[in-house]
Amino acid sequence: SGRSGLGASVGNDLRSPAWGFQVVEVRETTEPLDAVAVLRAGPSAYGNAYFMQPLFYDDARVEFDLARDDDVVDVVIGTRFRTLPSVTQVNQMTAGLEKPTPPRGTCAIPPA
Repeated sequence: SGRSGLGASVGNDLRSPAWGFQVVEVRETTEPLDAVAVLRAGPSAYGNAYFMQPLFYDDARVEFDLARDDDVVDVVIGTRFRTLPSVTQVNQMTAGLEKPTPPRGTCAIPPA
């Protein structure tokens, strides 16, 4: 984001009891990102990344990497990030999420 310490601050917020995320690592980057946030995940974590979008007011872009074999969602904070929403706001935005579509390189599993 270009703002020193922002990643650590957001990581601490995500660790808080309100959210309860397990933050594995926080790294600062010098790469400017013209976005609120990017959520990067592989097949095992794509669903988690999809449901994390409301944490960024539904302005987070989800990037899928078919080659990843971990269950981690990378959160990259961009220059347009301001603050995390309240729990109530996240709940409301989660309720309004559209049905996800399979990412490129995958296919939907038909219901049983």
